[in-house]
Amino acid sequence: MNLLYEEIKKITRRKQFFIMTIVLFGAVFLDFYATCGHYYGNQLSLVPSAYQSIIIYNYFPTPISIVFEGFIFPLAVSIIASDIYYDEKVLGINNLVVTRISRKTYVYYKIWSIIIVVFIVTTLPLLINILLSLIAFPVQGYYTCFTTPFKLLMRPDKTKVLASLDAWYPYLHVFVFLCIRGVFAVSSAIFAFSISFAQKANKYFILLSAMIFYIIYELLISFIGEIPLLSDRKSEIILTNILGVNIYGSIWMIILYFCIQISISTVLIWKGIKSDDL
Repeated sequence: MNLLYEEIKKITRRKQFFIMTIVLFGAVFLDFYATCGHYYGNQLSLVPSAYQSIIIYNYFPTPISIVFEGFIFPLAVSIIASDIYYDEKVLGINNLVVTRISRKTYVYYKIWSIIIVVFIVTTLPLLINILLSLIAFPVQGYYTCFTTPFKLLMRPDKTKVLASLDAWYPYLHVFVFLCIRGVFAVSSAIFAFSISFAQKANKYFILLSAMIFYIIYELLISFIGEIPLLSDRKSEIILTNILGVNIYGSIWMIILYFCIQISISTVLIWKGIKSDDL
């Protein structure tokens, strides 16, 4: 546990940690301010529920929320800590550490420190965003255009991801997708971390690798989803937006994305430890 604590301290002392924490919190606060400005002075009948006004769900997305989802979030999760092993490897620090503990243990605590820090840093701003929305907006809003129709409360739209949860427990639904964002952040950070173990790894490629993976995945499913031979429902499932909320598709596509990314990360880290031990 002492080693885990030390690894967490290493991450939290990095300037990258402070910068990305400020960026993530700043994006959330700016989006909240813009959202409040959008509804200020509107008729009460146009005011949505609190859960519909957060940055990851916003029915009327601000430019900040669009940039946050498509660029800031996927990139920030890697910059926080994913290159820490690479930096220590370049400086020769890891060679000193492994004289006292095994390289496997050293990497193990590195991974867990990244998981803990990245999950907290990426989910905490979103939790605060929900609390701010609950202060500024009603728990049950008055704008019913996007509210689940009564007939769908009895028979939810099964073409949407976790539709039953959205219909019956919308705040729990948002919390689940908030956790999915946290898992995405952790999975992306560990993937970028695993690139450090590749031969001739480049610092900038390490930091961009998770975002590149995400873009390639999105382009690939966009191509596959548009194949004319597929049914509308199959195309809808394939085109599931990994970072979306209240989306059409399937939760299994989100799980598949994480499984692919984590599997690649595991293989790269395992091979890297073996080769470094030789």
